[in-house]
Amino acid sequence: MSDARPIGVYDSGVGGLTVVKQLEENLPEEHIIYVGDTAKAPYGEKTAEQIRQYSREIITFLLEFDVKLVLAACNTSSALALPEIQEEFPVPVVGVIEPGVRAALRHHRKGPIALWATEATVASGVYSQKLKAANPGVETVAVPCPKLVPMIESGRLEEPNLTQVLEEYLEPVRQAQAEILILGCTHYPFLAPRIQALAPELTLIDPAIETVGEVRRRLEETDGLSPARGRGSEYYVSGDPGHFAARSQVLAGKVLQPRQWNRPRECD
Repeated sequence: MSDARPIGVYDSGVGGLTVVKQLEENLPEEHIIYVGDTAKAPYGEKTAEQIRQYSREIITFLLEFDVKLVLAACNTSSALALPEIQEEFPVPVVGVIEPGVRAALRHHRKGPIALWATEATVASGVYSQKLKAANPGVETVAVPCPKLVPMIESGRLEEPNLTQVLEEYLEPVRQAQAEILILGCTHYPFLAPRIQALAPELTLIDPAIETVGEVRRRLEETDGLSPARGRGSEYYVSGDPGHFAARSQVLAGKVLQPRQWNRPRECD
C-alpha cells in the first residue's frame, strides 16, 4: 500500500523552509503543504496558550488538504504545544525536538551540550529535560537568542550587526566549553555557515535532518510513502505573501510564491 496524500508542515515564518529543503531532498516524491504564520511571528515572544492556539488553527487548516502527517517545523510549537495537539487531532504530528536531542547525543563525546533557541523554548526547559532523560550525566547550557528570528525574517543580515549578535550568543557557549551546539530554531540553520566560520570548533546540530528521518520511518511503518512523485510543495502565509517571496529568494535561493491564508477571524 501507499499514500499519495500530502504532508503538512508549519512554522512561525520562513524558518521551516530549512525543514522543507530536507524533505524535498530526502522524500522528493512527497507533496508538501507549508504554512508560515508570518503574521504572528516570532513565536518566541508569545505565551504558551497563544502558541497552542496558533498551532491548532494551522493544523485545522492543514486538515482541509487531507494531510497524512503534520510536521511541526517550529521548536517553540514543539516545546509548548506538541503533547496537547498530538492528542487533539486525528493525524500524526511530529515535532523537531526529540530528533534534535537524538542527533546531539549521537555526536556527544564530552563537555556540555549547548542550545540556541527562542526565549519561549529555553524557558520551557524541554531540551534540557529530554537530554538529561536520555543521558543523566550530560550538562546543558541554553542560550535564548531573541534577536535572531526578527533579523532573519526581516532580512537584516548585514555585517557587522549579525556578527556582533552571533558573538554575543556564542560567548556563553564558549565559557561553558561546549563542543556541540543545537540550532534549536528552524530559522537558525540559515546562519550555519556564519556560525561555523566564527566557531569552527563547534559541531552544529540541525534537528531538521534527523526529523526528516523520523518522518520517513513513520510513513514506512504505516505504508504511507507516496507511490510516485507528487505535485511538489505549496506555500501559504498568514502575513504578506510578497515579503515571504522576497525572503525566500534571499534565504532559500529560489522565489516561492505563497498563497494567502486567512486565519479564523474570531481567533485573531
